[in-house]
Amino acid sequence: MEAAEGLELVESLLRIHVRAVACGAMHSLACSSQGEVWAWGNGGSGRLGLGHTAHVVRPAKVPQLASIRALACGDGHSLAVSAQGKLWAFGCNVRNQLGVEEAWQDRCLPTPVCNLEDRHVVAVVAGHAHSACLDSTGALFTWGAGDVGCLAHGGGEDHAAPAQVRQLPSSSRVTALWSGSFHMGVVMGNRDLFAWGLGTSGQLGHGSFATAFVPKRVDLTSAVVSVDGSVAHTLIVTERSGVLACGQVDASHKVPVPTMLPALRGLDVQSVVCGGFQSLARTGPGGNSLLYWDGPPSGEHVELAGPRRMQTLGVSCGGQHVLVVVAKQWLKQSEVSHCMECRLEFGFTQFKHVCRSCRKIVHSSCSSHRKALPEQGFQDPVRVCDSCARAII
Repeated sequence: MEAAEGLELVESLLRIHVRAVACGAMHSLACSSQGEVWAWGNGGSGRLGLGHTAHVVRPAKVPQLASIRALACGDGHSLAVSAQGKLWAFGCNVRNQLGVEEAWQDRCLPTPVCNLEDRHVVAVVAGHAHSACLDSTGALFTWGAGDVGCLAHGGGEDHAAPAQVRQLPSSSRVTALWSGSFHMGVVMGNRDLFAWGLGTSGQLGHGSFATAFVPKRVDLTSAVVSVDGSVAHTLIVTERSGVLACGQVDASHKVPVPTMLPALRGLDVQSVVCGGFQSLARTGPGGNSLLYWDGPPSGEHVELAGPRRMQTLGVSCGGQHVLVVVAKQWLKQSEVSHCMECRLEFGFTQFKHVCRSCRKIVHSSCSSHRKALPEQGFQDPVRVCDSCARAII
């Protein structure tokens, strides 16, 4: 990882090979390639899964989670899927968005979601106060707040436990799911797009401003490549029509049908990610270039560019923040002005050293240990920082 203009390096995770990230309204989760989970940010209602409700300023490992492969964050709750297909939930449960046995009670520790014991969960999403998951057979389950149609069960009732959505066409199975704050949808195997939930800004793309309590197909002229939703808009990447937007596309216009974004015309957009009122598009070869909007998608966008080219591996947008996972690279000493161990500023008399384990750049006084790192190709002892020296047996 490396620092980038508009982006700040999460130094606490330098030693971790991050596999996936998820952003909530005011909290964040990261999953390592080993399936371990770290959480930080607002800890209200136990959404960090650390056993308390305090705020955490640096990533802390969630001890009860292991072998995790997928994450999702709602405004105040979190979901995690294990490699074995088991779904865990923690955080706010005021609308039963956790789907746990004891309704309406917040959970400060990861708790198994009920009614899914015989299901192998493969994907999960979360909205403001609703949750949804997809199992290995393509069956879709939703639970939590249903008053604006987010659950697609035909009514506005809340559901305290996962219930299967039966109103989708049987001729094709669900292959992907996405969620905004108060609306959500799926992509089918034939690349058709279905959406439901709150539609008062036109964010469902159905040609009206009506709320939908059952899945309804979005009329598109090209197959869907990527889709995501925010509070009041939806972005859709299609094979031949470029990037389309519906909902609150600018400060004064609500568009109820998917409409091309002129600012992205001709760009090779690979995927889109939304969160809160912000959006991000991955463009170019491999989706390594990032275009960001802090507001409606028709507004001015900026490119999130680092001091050198990064390989982007994953992106998530929260209420007011963004997480970007990039391929690990050695930091350049000219890019770092403070010791990444003790936080003191580098001076003329203090040499910079690179920890060969976590790749931090540190003072010589913070890297006086040498350890062999055979897994990283260092058979003979090499310089490591004090934190890594304590962690290495």
